Amino acid sequence: KIALIGSSGSGKTTFLNHISQLYETPNNTILSDGIDTNSRKIEWQNLVSYMPQENYLINGSIVENIALGIETNKVNKTKLERAIDLSFCNEFLNILPDKNNTLLGKDGFKLSGGQMQRICIARSLYKNFELLLMDEPTSSLDKRLETNVLDTIFKNFKNKTVIISLHKIELIDKFEYLIILDQKKLFSFCKVADINKNDVIKSYLNNLKKNEKE
Repeated sequence: KIALIGSSGSGKTTFLNHISQLYETPNNTILSDGIDTNSRKIEWQNLVSYMPQENYLINGSIVENIALGIETNKVNKTKLERAIDLSFCNEFLNILPDKNNTLLGKDGFKLSGGQMQRICIARSLYKNFELLLMDEPTSSLDKRLETNVLDTIFKNFKNKTVIISLHKIELIDKFEYLIILDQKKLFSFCKVADINKNDVIKSYLNNLKKNEKE
């Protein structure tokens, strides 16, 4: 489980876009088991589930938004319910007029920012993946939900690789590894358990925390 941090403009979103192959990358830039992902782009993208920073919803039902691109009659109900459960969407879906069939989007039911974000989290968890990429997935959630969502993802996907871009430095302790980007370059890659042994990293993180509060 890898945390990705850096100041605004440090390149976190670009980093995730490259790994997910949304952006073109030079050959032999991203390797998986020693193989260039450019040589098997479609296969690689099928292994990756990516939740971008923008909470994007289509004009359609909640089911259509979570199982995006899949015909409604082909949606796996077991996977759908699991994704809804793991993203804590049940907390508000049960009070919607048509439950999972409630229409969203421009002409549909208006959700709060946090509810929209949970729908997008559910979407990323519906897909079968080996690598989960999430760009500030809990930025619109309160502290309780933020903790519950992250803990639940880590508990249920122990054998998967998860890279999450964070907006709060305090969340780092939940992760095993840390990537720090600075001015669109790699500043550090280390184990979270080793942070206190490195004064340079500690100082950098303290400065980021101060900027969060300003």
